[in-house]
Amino acid sequence: GIPGTNGPSPLQGGYPNFAINGFSSMGNPNVSNPFQFRDNDFLYAANVSLMKGSHSFRFGGEFDRYQISHFQAQLKYGVRGGFNFTGGLTALSGGAAPNAYEELVRLLAHFDPTRIISADSLRCRQTVRPLADALGLQVEDEPLLSEAGYAGNEEATVELIRTLGHPHEATVVSSQGPVIADLLGRLATRDDVDLPSTRVTEKGGTWALTFRDERLADAEYFVAPRPEACSEELKRARTKELASA
Repeated sequence: GIPGTNGPSPLQGGYPNFAINGFSSMGNPNVSNPFQFRDNDFLYAANVSLMKGSHSFRFGGEFDRYQISHFQAQLKYGVRGGFNFTGGLTALSGGAAPNAYEELVRLLAHFDPTRIISADSLRCRQTVRPLADALGLQVEDEPLLSEAGYAGNEEATVELIRTLGHPHEATVVSSQGPVIADLLGRLATRDDVDLPSTRVTEKGGTWALTFRDERLADAEYFVAPRPEACSEELKRARTKELASA
């Protein structure tokens, strides 16, 4: 079975529900199935008659006991679980909303990048894949940008980042949080650059680094783009570009 969709009871076994946008549901679309009702009714009654001479006494009593034992799901997908495919984009847990990746494309495309380099990690590639498709560029894999490749090769990675800072050219680099934080720290310390107060890069967040003669000259952080904040991020990007022009 699929882990997390079935419980220990036999009534919880079976196919989960698969709801796919534009298609009929598969599996068990009725959230109230399966169900089992066991309603027991116990009736206890007693009558006593007593006659004494010309007197007659009658006593009686009745006791009803009801047992209601119902098994019926009232959950969104029933006891067997379910999967809902809406046709929208997927997103990282705790990261930007799915449509925010479109906003990320808009933000990064404004810098007119000529290269896109990514750590050889599936999630890193997926983050910049929409941008690469929009600009018609290839995503170049660079093992040094992954956590595994960075460990023990910190200096080589720092030099790699320095060589990417060409005048009037922009390169998009997709890496992982711990690598980004350590790289920024090394570059800022050696080149005497004050970083913004935040040093934690959230999923989908962006650092814009400016180099002069392969030395870090400026660093600005853009939060993970969201639809309501995207216009402000684009304004900041345009202002930054005009100021450096």
